[in-house]
Order: sequence, then structure tokens, then C-alpha cells
Amino acid sequence: MKPFGTRGGRGFIPRPERRGAWGGRLASPILAIALLLGAAQPAAPPSYPVKFIKVDTLKAQVDGGAKVAIFDVRTAEAYRELHIKGAKSLPLREVDARAPKEVPKQTRVVLY
Repeated sequence: MKPFGTRGGRGFIPRPERRGAWGGRLASPILAIALLLGAAQPAAPPSYPVKFIKVDTLKAQVDGGAKVAIFDVRTAEAYRELHIKGAKSLPLREVDARAPKEVPKQTRVVLY
């Protein structure tokens, strides 16, 4: 440690080292990002009807023969690890581009 703030040669106050992710050059960008995200407005409610369904209800409908298109909106890696039987992968970041072609218009659609 280097002394600083000495007066007349008496004592010193240890200066903190600037090591690690939170010191120095990284603090300003992280603070700026946090302020931007904190000031972001919440999304407006969708203009189309959205309904929530419980897993047990969905399972009963599928087991009963109801036509349901199930889409897993998690990442492709998460889909590969585990997904609902019969569900198709449609990552959330790709919904806008792929939904018009892949999501049926005349069938109940479930996103999870």
C-alpha cells in the first residue's frame, strides 16, 4: 500500500486498490445502464386478448384431444434440455419474425 494524506510525516491512510469488476472504468457504464433500465417504461398491455392457463388445465385439454399449438419461448438450449411433449421451439427473440408463418390463426396457442 502507498501512503497518501500524510501530514508532517506522521502516519498514513491506506489507499484502496482499484481492482475487480466494480472499480475504475467499469463503474460508469454499469451505472449508466442501470439508470437507463430503471427509467424504462413498462410495456403496454397487448391489443389482443391474453388469457392465462394453469398447467393442469392445459394437460387435461391436450389429453382430451383439444387442438392446442404449444410454443416454448425460452432459448433453444433450454428447449433442447427439457420441454413439454409436442411443443415447438420459438425463442422469444424470434417471435416477431417467425410467428406470422409458424403460429396457426385458427387454433388455441399457448406460449410458455
